[in-house]
Amino acid sequence: MKRLGIDFIDMYMIHWPFAIEYVEEGWETLAELKKEGKVGQIGVSNFSVEQMEMIKPIHPVAFLEPPYSMLERGVEQGILDYCGKNNIGSSPTVLYSRDC
Repeated sequence: MKRLGIDFIDMYMIHWPFAIEYVEEGWETLAELKKEGKVGQIGVSNFSVEQMEMIKPIHPVAFLEPPYSMLERGVEQGILDYCGKNNIGSSPTVLYSRDC
């Protein structure tokens, strides 16, 4: 933050939950940054409902950025409903191919 010349980050997220054994530790770190007032909102990208449920006891998820395209429509099967029921903002990442 010092190198960027800022003292506050509006939104901070875990982008991919690849190393699932470290997701809780990472989420705890983001929750601490929010508590310290260094981050406004914390969220996730490419997480499943189960993964969001796993970190929910640590701190509520404010937003989700799921993958979404004409071919990748899995978010329509429960994830968007989950977000609505749990007050989680969602902005789907539109996937595309330059070869289309």
